[in-house]
Amino acid sequence: MISFISSAHARLILDVVVIHKRGVDKSMVLQSELHSREEVFEEKIIKLVKSGLNIELSAHYKMGGDNIYGPPSEVQIEGAILGPKGSILKKISGEEGVVRLNEERKLFYKGDSDQLIEITLKPYSI
Repeated sequence: MISFISSAHARLILDVVVIHKRGVDKSMVLQSELHSREEVFEEKIIKLVKSGLNIELSAHYKMGGDNIYGPPSEVQIEGAILGPKGSILKKISGEEGVVRLNEERKLFYKGDSDQLIEITLKPYSI
Protein backbone atom coordinates (compact mmCIF):
# COMPACT_ATOMS: atom_id res chain seq x y z
CA MET A 1 0.00 0.00 0.00
CA ILE A 2 1.35 3.40 -0.96
CA SER A 3 0.27 6.50 0.91
CA PHE A 4 1.47 10.08 0.82
CA ILE A 5 0.51 13.48 2.07
CA SER A 6 -1.04 15.13 -0.95
CA SER A 7 -0.68 18.68 0.38
CA ALA A 8 3.09 18.24 0.31
CA HIS A 9 2.90 17.99 -3.47
CA ALA A 10 0.75 21.11 -3.95
CA ARG A 11 2.43 24.49 -4.26
CA LEU A 12 0.68 27.39 -2.58
CA ILE A 13 0.46 30.67 -4.52
CA LEU A 14 -0.86 33.88 -3.00
CA ASP A 15 -2.06 36.82 -5.08
CA VAL A 16 -1.94 40.06 -3.09
CA VAL A 17 -3.32 43.44 -4.15
CA VAL A 18 -2.70 46.45 -1.92
CA ILE A 19 -4.55 49.69 -2.60
CA HIS A 20 -3.45 52.66 -0.50
CA LYS A 21 -5.65 55.75 -0.72
CA ARG A 22 -4.64 59.03 0.90
CA GLY A 23 -6.76 62.13 1.18
CA VAL A 24 -9.97 60.11 1.54
CA ASP A 25 -11.70 62.83 3.57
CA LYS A 26 -10.60 65.56 1.16
CA SER A 27 -11.62 66.41 -2.38
CA MET A 28 -8.48 64.93 -3.99
CA VAL A 29 -7.53 61.29 -3.43
CA LEU A 30 -4.06 59.92 -4.13
CA GLN A 31 -4.13 56.22 -4.82
CA SER A 32 -1.26 53.78 -5.21
CA GLU A 33 -1.55 50.09 -6.02
CA LEU A 34 0.73 47.11 -5.64
CA HIS A 35 0.02 43.76 -7.29
CA SER A 36 2.09 40.77 -6.27
CA ARG A 37 2.02 37.02 -6.90
CA GLU A 38 4.06 35.05 -4.39
CA GLU A 39 4.83 31.37 -4.08
CA VAL A 40 4.75 30.41 -0.41
CA PHE A 41 7.45 28.02 0.84
CA GLU A 42 7.12 26.65 4.37
CA GLU A 43 5.03 29.56 5.65
CA LYS A 44 7.47 32.04 4.14
CA ILE A 45 6.93 35.59 5.27
CA ILE A 46 6.09 37.83 2.36
CA LYS A 47 7.10 41.45 2.81
CA LEU A 48 5.49 44.03 0.58
CA VAL A 49 6.42 47.68 0.79
CA LYS A 50 4.39 50.50 -0.71
CA SER A 51 4.13 54.21 0.16
CA GLY A 52 5.84 53.84 3.52
CA LEU A 53 3.70 50.86 4.54
CA ASN A 54 5.05 47.40 5.23
CA ILE A 55 2.81 44.39 4.87
CA GLU A 56 4.07 41.13 6.29
CA LEU A 57 2.19 37.92 5.54
CA SER A 58 2.62 34.23 6.12
CA ALA A 59 0.35 31.53 4.74
CA HIS A 60 -0.14 27.80 5.09
CA TYR A 61 -2.76 25.20 4.30
CA LYS A 62 -5.32 24.87 7.07
CA MET A 63 -5.46 21.20 7.96
CA GLY A 64 -8.77 19.44 8.29
CA GLY A 65 -11.71 20.51 6.20
CA ASP A 66 -13.69 18.75 3.54
CA ASN A 67 -11.08 17.57 1.02
CA ILE A 68 -10.29 13.87 1.05
CA TYR A 69 -7.71 14.08 -1.75
CA GLY A 70 -5.47 16.94 -2.74
CA PRO A 71 -4.53 19.96 -0.67
CA PRO A 72 -6.88 21.31 2.01
CA SER A 73 -9.49 23.70 0.65
CA GLU A 74 -8.65 26.52 3.07
CA VAL A 75 -5.55 28.60 3.68
CA GLN A 76 -4.68 30.38 6.93
CA ILE A 77 -3.08 33.78 6.34
CA GLU A 78 -1.54 35.74 9.18
CA GLY A 79 0.33 38.99 9.25
CA ALA A 80 0.20 42.69 9.89
CA ILE A 81 0.05 46.09 8.26
CA LEU A 82 2.89 48.17 9.66
CA GLY A 83 3.11 51.95 9.56
CA PRO A 84 6.15 53.95 8.42
CA LYS A 85 7.71 53.79 11.91
CA GLY A 86 7.04 50.06 12.33
CA SER A 87 3.92 50.42 14.47
CA ILE A 88 1.25 47.77 13.94
CA LEU A 89 -1.76 49.35 12.25
CA LYS A 90 -3.73 46.12 11.82
CA LYS A 91 -3.12 42.46 12.62
CA ILE A 92 -4.43 39.75 10.33
CA SER A 93 -5.16 36.50 12.16
CA GLY A 94 -7.83 34.03 13.18
CA GLU A 95 -10.97 33.64 11.10
CA GLU A 96 -10.32 36.95 9.34
CA GLY A 97 -7.29 35.31 7.71
CA VAL A 98 -8.99 32.08 6.60
CA VAL A 99 -9.54 32.05 2.84
CA ARG A 100 -10.78 29.23 0.63
CA LEU A 101 -8.62 28.32 -2.35
CA ASN A 102 -9.45 30.32 -5.50
CA GLU A 103 -11.60 32.80 -3.55
CA GLU A 104 -10.80 36.40 -2.63
CA ARG A 105 -10.79 37.95 0.82
CA LYS A 106 -10.76 41.74 1.17
CA LEU A 107 -9.42 43.37 4.31
CA PHE A 108 -9.71 47.07 5.10
CA TYR A 109 -7.94 49.46 7.43
CA LYS A 110 -9.01 53.06 7.96
CA GLY A 111 -7.03 54.82 10.64
CA ASP A 112 -7.47 58.16 12.32
CA SER A 113 -5.81 59.89 9.39
CA ASP A 114 -7.22 60.38 5.91
CA GLN A 115 -5.95 57.07 4.54
CA LEU A 116 -7.67 53.83 3.56
CA ILE A 117 -5.79 50.58 2.96
CA GLU A 118 -7.47 47.74 1.10
CA ILE A 119 -5.78 44.34 0.84
CA THR A 120 -7.14 41.62 -1.44
CA LEU A 121 -5.84 38.09 -0.85
CA LYS A 122 -6.46 35.17 -3.21
CA PRO A 123 -4.73 31.83 -2.59
CA TYR A 124 -4.59 28.99 -5.06
CA SER A 125 -2.55 25.84 -5.50
CA ILE A 126 -0.76 24.40 -8.49
